[in-house]
Amino acid sequence: MVVKRPELRKITPKIWELFWEEEPSSSLRNNRISLKKWLDNQHQSEIFEIRQGYQTISIVWK
Repeated sequence: MVVKRPELRKITPKIWELFWEEEPSSSLRNNRISLKKWLDNQHQSEIFEIRQGYQTISIVWK
């Protein structure tokens, strides 16, 4: 199984969205959770909120 990289969409300058085109699965869910934790650890002072959706992660920057 090939894991595709997410597409980055800049909704506004402060709201970015990572979107995966692949069908939701447990591996995709685990990838989103891992990425969310990494973003939180690496950019904690710069991020206001991280929202996790069905096939997306939305990042709201400060």
